[in-house]
Amino acid sequence: MHAADYRTPDAFAGQRVVVVGGGNSAIQIAAEPGAVANTTLATRRPIGWMAQRPLGIDLHWWLKHTGLDIAPR
Repeated sequence: MHAADYRTPDAFAGQRVVVVGGGNSAIQIAAEPGAVANTTLATRRPIGWMAQRPLGIDLHWWLKHTGLDIAPR
């Protein structure tokens, strides 16, 4: 199933699930069925984790105020 087709973890309850990918969508999707199914996250490289609240301020605040969340035009 492609990430675009995923809706809820309900259909995976009690099953073994493999989520392939290391991007935001894969990680967020893997977390949901992890509560109801035996879930594995498969990636080519280790996940590059980043703190959600550097210096006590949410990462999205930093991205917005530094301009790093804006795609080039």
